[in-house]
Amino acid sequence: MKSEVRKQICSAIASMGPEAQLRASQCVCRNILAQDEYRRAKIVMAFMPIAGEPDIIPIIQAGLDSGKTVLVPRVDRRRHLMDAVEIHRLTDADARGSFGIREPSSGGPFAVGQIDLIIVPGLGFDRAGRRLGRGGGFYDRFLSIAGLKAVRCGAAFGCQVLDDIPHDQHDQTIHMLVTDKSILRFAGRATD
Repeated sequence: MKSEVRKQICSAIASMGPEAQLRASQCVCRNILAQDEYRRAKIVMAFMPIAGEPDIIPIIQAGLDSGKTVLVPRVDRRRHLMDAVEIHRLTDADARGSFGIREPSSGGPFAVGQIDLIIVPGLGFDRAGRRLGRGGGFYDRFLSIAGLKAVRCGAAFGCQVLDDIPHDQHDQTIHMLVTDKSILRFAGRATD
């Protein structure tokens, strides 16, 4: 079931074309930067985008420029885990890591309990705050770490939002979802 939904969403993203994806990415960035959750956050973790994901590099750069502590993921395939690693400039995340995703080549794991906001990628999201990843489970494991209190903000194109997505018990939810078309917050999941 998940594989069928993944194919459906990948097809919808591909049908947007590069120019529409760029315009939608710019809207996603503007929408996230305008949210109180982002403005209040002192420590922000954000994903390094790959093809088919919103390009959120402007959010990362804005965080660096405004003096926020900015973290990006680094995958340890041997442990099947992901760490949050601080960067001081975008070039700190120029190594090609697992799955060809940009990540820092140096720096130790950051204490997850200190993170205020995590901008989370996903292949799909639904209107209940559920997330469909690409199948590796790295974000689900990371988001389930004890002591993690950060607001979880999904970032996606509007075509990635479905009424309902298949989910398993171990799948982690998000607190809010920001797309080029809407901002959704999920009852009972937002932090005060």
